[in-house]
Amino acid sequence: MSDTVLLVGTLDTKGAEYAYLRERLRVHGVDSILADAGVNEPSGAAPDIGRAEVAAATVTKTPPFVPATKSDLISTFQKIVNGASCQIDLKGEVDEGAECSGVIRLNDKTLPCNDDNGWRLIDKDTFQLTGTACGEFLSKKSTVYAMFPCEVFRPD
Repeated sequence: MSDTVLLVGTLDTKGAEYAYLRERLRVHGVDSILADAGVNEPSGAAPDIGRAEVAAATVTKTPPFVPATKSDLISTFQKIVNGASCQIDLKGEVDEGAECSGVIRLNDKTLPCNDDNGWRLIDKDTFQLTGTACGEFLSKKSTVYAMFPCEVFRPD
């Protein structure tokens, strides 16, 4: 009985490299099984186990996700982190139209108000981190600091 090695790789981008590795193993008397974990059609090597078979062996039974748009990516990322949200309750109310008199900081960085990569007030007691600020907040342990002038904020 000869040794057998399972090679798992993204054959859409590294097919030629896996073909070379497989040949080197064969020369040394080692059999191999090549499984494709790539997103696109394989190039440079023919897999023994295709992408569909790899996907069928996963819990979700689905192939790798390739987002069509930035919003698809963000939406899917939010689902992956179990519904984590970039909406934060202020534990009080801000006067509408006065929200930009406040300061929101994420990990010691002041965020721009009403900006695609900062924050927006979505109702009188909730703000939404947006764009890269939301991505940073969801991707690592973060500290958020909010401060508003007394004349525009009423705590609960």
